Amino acid sequence: MTLDELRAAYQRDHGQACAQREQKAERRRAEQARRKEPEPKAPEVGAAEYPRDAIPKTLHARDSEFRACYEAALNGWPELKGRVETKFIIAPDGHVQISAVATSTLAHKDVECCVLNVVDSTRFPPVPNEGIVVVTYPFSFQQSPAP
Repeated sequence: MTLDELRAAYQRDHGQACAQREQKAERRRAEQARRKEPEPKAPEVGAAEYPRDAIPKTLHARDSEFRACYEAALNGWPELKGRVETKFIIAPDGHVQISAVATSTLAHKDVECCVLNVVDSTRFPPVPNEGIVVVTYPFSFQQSPAP
């Protein structure tokens, strides 16, 4: 399989993942609109209670996956660069409950969706006292300088 064929397959599969993500978000919004009572929420854990380096350390371990999201888009947009600020909630067991793009100067839906998919599949350390952690985390993307 050539590099172009690999990129095309990735973009096809990634496009399906983004569409599924949007459908899931729409179903969640519709379900929330149908509910009359708010869902009980876990207490939000303060920064002092959650290990300070846990979030960056866990996300940095997946840098190559975040970079792959960006590099897949460079084929069609060689000048693409920017920042994607994500917001997500870490559940008591360490999985990501929900994630979204808070702001973006990248303005490339496929990269933004891919970044959220990687965030969603990331496992963080468990949250103390059955709480949750609300996180805002930025990702900056630009081409590496040529050697």
